[in-house]
Amino acid sequence: MAELMQQGEVKRHIRKIYQQRRDYALMEFQQVFDCRAEIAAPAGIHLVCWLKGAWTEQRFIEKCAQADLAVQPLLRYCQSAHAKAAVLFGYAAHTPEEITVNIEKLAQRIGRG
Repeated sequence: MAELMQQGEVKRHIRKIYQQRRDYALMEFQQVFDCRAEIAAPAGIHLVCWLKGAWTEQRFIEKCAQADLAVQPLLRYCQSAHAKAAVLFGYAAHTPEEITVNIEKLAQRIGRG
């Protein structure tokens, strides 16, 4: 294992898994919520979801909580307020199956679109 770590194989494997999960989460989210949120260029282990229409961070977070999902307001990580509301969805700790289930639970609360 130490040799694999020194050669960077473990890092490449983890990066590949995160990339697969990111791509899957992005695809699922866009299919279900395309009219409700715009996903920023994915980076790191979260998707930044810019909310559309009359959605506020607080209202969207409340709907997520009703579906037993924890999301964070982007504002929490900013030095100044944004004109648009946004939330962070984490995906790195979830399998594709869990991502699908979680997005479906949220869709039941806010509708598709």
